[in-house]
Amino acid sequence: MADSEIAAGGEAKITVGRDIVIWTKHFTKFVVYTPVTTTPDTPSAAGSGGGSALSDRFTINAFSSAEFTLGDVTFSIPEGATDKTIQVTVDKVADISKLPKDVSLQWLGDVYEVKKNSDGEFLKPVTIGLAFDKSQAAVYWLNEQTNKWVILDNAKVDQASGTVSGSVTHFGKFAVLVSERVQTPSPSLTDIKGHWAEAGIRDLVQTGAIDGYPDLTFKPNYSITRAEFVSILVKALGLTAPDSSAYDDTTDHWAKDSIGTAAALGIVTGFEDHAFRPNDLITREQMAVIVVRALRLNVSSKSVSFVDASAVSSWATEGIAAAAENGLINGYEDGAFRAKMNTTRAEAVVVILKAMTLKK
Repeated sequence: MADSEIAAGGEAKITVGRDIVIWTKHFTKFVVYTPVTTTPDTPSAAGSGGGSALSDRFTINAFSSAEFTLGDVTFSIPEGATDKTIQVTVDKVADISKLPKDVSLQWLGDVYEVKKNSDGEFLKPVTIGLAFDKSQAAVYWLNEQTNKWVILDNAKVDQASGTVSGSVTHFGKFAVLVSERVQTPSPSLTDIKGHWAEAGIRDLVQTGAIDGYPDLTFKPNYSITRAEFVSILVKALGLTAPDSSAYDDTTDHWAKDSIGTAAALGIVTGFEDHAFRPNDLITREQMAVIVVRALRLNVSSKSVSFVDASAVSSWATEGIAAAAENGLINGYEDGAFRAKMNTTRAEAVVVILKAMTLKK
C-alpha cells in the first residue's frame, strides 16, 4: 500500500500520537525535527523547542522543552510539561496597591503577571526566576482564591546572576518578596525532631502562618512576642477587618496591619496608655483570652480548676475557663496553668492549630 502511494524517490510521513512515522524507498541519514514557531519579536530559538529571547511573548511547541527570558522573568520549561503549543506572555502589574499585603513580607521590585493562551496546569513543574538583591529573597505567587502570597517550591538562589527561582505548575502573578523569617518546608527544620509539638509545628508551617528562621531552625522553646502571636493568629484564621487606627507604639511596627485587624475585631484591646507593647513576650493568660475572643467563644461560668488558679488575673479568669472548657489549653503535669509564664513558640502553635479546628 505504501509502495503504491509514494512517488519514485519520494518520501511521506504521518503523525501517530507523539510519534512521526516516515515512509521512504531508500536508506540514508535521517533526522526528525520540529520547527519553532516564532512571533515577530521572538527570535528563533535553539535547543529542543526554546532558547534565550528578550520579549514579552514566547511560543512553546507541544511536548518541547524551552529556556527563555521575557523581560525580567526567566523560564525553564521541561520536555513534556505541556501537550499543547502555547504562547507565554509577561506583563508588569502597573498598580500593585490593590494586591494583598502580608505584614511579614517586604516587596522587592515589581510584580509580574505571567499568562498562557490555554487553560489548565502544566503536566510537570516549570521553573520561574526573577531578579533579586537580598540573600533572603524568594519568589512568591499570588493565590487569587485565598488572596495570599505563597512561596514557590524548590526555591533556589543564584548569587552570580542575581536571580531567585522556584517551581510551580501554573502561571499567575509573581513577585520577589523577603521575609523576616524564611519560609521553608517543614522537613528542613533542624531542631524539631522528637519535640512534643513536632507534628503541630510541621502542620502550621505548611499553612504559611508561621515560619522557621534563616538558619533552618524553629526554636520551639523560645518565647513569642505579642506581635508575633497576633500576626500568626490573624493569618491562620484568615481574619480581615476594615482599617483600624494603630496603637501609639505600633505605627511603624512590622505587624501593625495584623494588630490593627485584631483591634478592629475586638480581639485585642491594648493597655490603658493606648499602647499595645508589641515586642513584649506574651503570657499564657494573654494568649488564652486573645484566642477565645478571636473564636467568639462564650465565656465560661465555670471556675478555673488549675491548682494555681489564684495566680490568674481577674480579667483573664473567664477567658481561661472558656479556653480550657473548649480544649484550647491544658495545664502542666502538676495541675498548674502558670498564667503569667511566657508562651513558647511550640505552645502557641498547638493552641492556634486547635483554634483553626474549632473555627471550622
